[in-house]
Amino acid sequence: MSAQTQPPPGFISPRIGRHRHFFADLAPSHAPGVAVACGGWEQCAPDYVVERSHFPFQAIEFVSQGKGWLNLPGRQARLCRGSLFSYGRDTPHWFCSDPDDPMVKYFVDFSGRDAPALVADLQRAGTIQVARADVIQEWFEQLLDAGEQAGPGAARICALLGELIVRHAMANPLRTEEGAGAASLVAYERCRAALRKNFLRLASAGELARACHLDIAYMTRLFRRYGNESPYQMLVRLKMNRAAERLVTTGLPLKEIGEEVGFTDPYHFSRVFKRVYGLAPKVFRDGYHRGTTEMRR
Repeated sequence: MSAQTQPPPGFISPRIGRHRHFFADLAPSHAPGVAVACGGWEQCAPDYVVERSHFPFQAIEFVSQGKGWLNLPGRQARLCRGSLFSYGRDTPHWFCSDPDDPMVKYFVDFSGRDAPALVADLQRAGTIQVARADVIQEWFEQLLDAGEQAGPGAARICALLGELIVRHAMANPLRTEEGAGAASLVAYERCRAALRKNFLRLASAGELARACHLDIAYMTRLFRRYGNESPYQMLVRLKMNRAAERLVTTGLPLKEIGEEVGFTDPYHFSRVFKRVYGLAPKVFRDGYHRGTTEMRR
């Protein structure tokens, strides 16, 4: 397996921006088992559209951000974060981005004699909304990492991760009461978006709840239901990720970096940073630059 080093095959749309692709064996296989032929991550353009009457593989696609529309034989669906859908060799399919909120999505294409059975239930469903979009996204990232490596071990990891994604999604669909579940998911995604946009100026989960016009207890339940961390844990993670970036890309004093991410007390900043990264900020910075220097020798 390898990352893209040559022009992509014709089924890859040119209407994408940033992307990651890997291509393994693009000759459809009828050998026993399941193999991953290729996979990728794509930022779709506003005019992104795919329309095919057939496809050489069994495919699954997962929307991690943005919105779009999907047409399969006898089915139409609105796509959003957490949508997972599949199409096969002889399945006509059409999907596109919402121009006002273009999709960001992952895909993986399977071949092998057992591939149709793996995705059969998902293809019968047409599209599902997964309960843990964050988990599915992380597994897709691991699949891409493995796909960019060489050797049979990497191919086996890709196949196992692909199967894990499909089976976990089918076993854990988003179960919603009529109307209410969809509204709660929208509220959760709105809170996450607000947190990612404003984490530098937010000091607490309570401030986020007020900004989103939600009760903090209800917002916390949303994060527990749809995510793997509390609002405060996500806030701290975003702040410390920014701090780590500033530590290794600038020569700013630690006190100033702490203030940038909302910590006026440098000792408090150091304790929180160490709790997240396992190292004090100065040790983290010194270790990074020491490692960079050694690599240049």
